[in-house]
Amino acid sequence: MKRLLFFPLLVFLFSSCSFAGELVLINGDRIAGEFLRIQGETLVWASHNFGELQVPTSKVDSIQTDTAMKLDGHEEPCFWGSMSGGHLRFECDDGDSGQVHIMSLNMVIPHQQYVGGHYNYRGKLSASGRKSAGNKDEEIWAVDSETLFRRGDLRHEVQVEYDSIAKTEDETESRGQVRYSLDWFFEEKWFWYNNLRFGFDEPANIREGYVYGTGLGYQVWETSISALSLETGLDFLKERYQPPEEPTAEFNPENRTAAWRWALDLRYLLPRSAALFHRHQLVQSLEDSEDWLLETETGLSMPLTGQLFTEVKVEYDTDNVPAEGGVREDKQVTVGVGYSW
Repeated sequence: MKRLLFFPLLVFLFSSCSFAGELVLINGDRIAGEFLRIQGETLVWASHNFGELQVPTSKVDSIQTDTAMKLDGHEEPCFWGSMSGGHLRFECDDGDSGQVHIMSLNMVIPHQQYVGGHYNYRGKLSASGRKSAGNKDEEIWAVDSETLFRRGDLRHEVQVEYDSIAKTEDETESRGQVRYSLDWFFEEKWFWYNNLRFGFDEPANIREGYVYGTGLGYQVWETSISALSLETGLDFLKERYQPPEEPTAEFNPENRTAAWRWALDLRYLLPRSAALFHRHQLVQSLEDSEDWLLETETGLSMPLTGQLFTEVKVEYDTDNVPAEGGVREDKQVTVGVGYSW
């Protein structure tokens, strides 16, 4: 009889040690298991009975886990304590402690994975055709790429854009830019951004342009298909212009200025795996109140098959003080096909 009781006891103890954590949902469900990660608005939980579960953080009432965490802004392991009203109490080996709302956490992984080199990586490449008006009153073929790499507190992003513009059968112009950004998450949601950008725009008579920007950003949320971030800071710009055929006496071949920048980047999941996105930035010169630039991009992305997707977007730009020979407003509609990874 003792042997019969001893075997179930071992099974119970083994299960308790293997899955020491417990996840409690706001509907009262209790799920034994262990924490795997938080990414954006999703908590991934290794359930004892149901395998790997993805639970919206908005549905989490409390978490019990002994797993050491990697929290943004902390190099040393952090541990979670009690949770009340969505707020998680934490204590880190670096001596810091406090509480954070679970909905404000962007990325949390076990500290052991962070030490082991865990990273997130994604990107996309697209080709498109455009019908434009304004500076861009022509048909355009374009190739765009975007690559994002994140490990720990650092997020790297590289964007490349190139347009070949056929104005007539014999006349072709081009524009393009390369942008690199480095974001350092020094708190759970706050980051310090640094941008470097080089570009040229023959239709707008810009031979070359350089931008260095730095400032603060706030990551409201981030997942593989949805994200919202806000940025504000300073831009330092240098542009060199192509002289028009008949330049005026006021023509200045070069412009250097410091400017204030405010930007928003939104992606949102729609039914049938479609995604709505909107990006804009406002750049206001600190030396001339009339010199400002607004760039917007709004569109819809839909999956086709596998990693292929189609994208439709509308771009509207306003340069209140354009280069001599250019126009103030640009509008264009883009329809393209791309590949994401």
